[in-house]
Amino acid sequence: MIDLYLRTSSEKELFIALPFLATDWKGDFLTSGPEYELDIIGTIYKPLMLLSVNAKGVPSYQREAIDSAFYANLRCSKALANKVNASIQIQKPVTPYRMWLGD
Repeated sequence: MIDLYLRTSSEKELFIALPFLATDWKGDFLTSGPEYELDIIGTIYKPLMLLSVNAKGVPSYQREAIDSAFYANLRCSKALANKVNASIQIQKPVTPYRMWLGD
């Protein structure tokens, strides 16, 4: 399997760029298929300021988008990887926002 890191300007652009992935009855991506696993991340936010901590100790932060892009990770067969337009592929992040289990 090959890992691809994807960046588009919007969720709609991601759907347009990956027409060969399976969708459900509503037209949304299925996050897995025989040849792929798809992790839709969306906009990536960074915490700015601690707002509160709830009774269980979970913090809540004011957040800001790092940019206006829409992100996703795709782990797929070589055949599917060859169909993904290079223009939406980015280098593997040095400090990834999310990772595949086992990485």
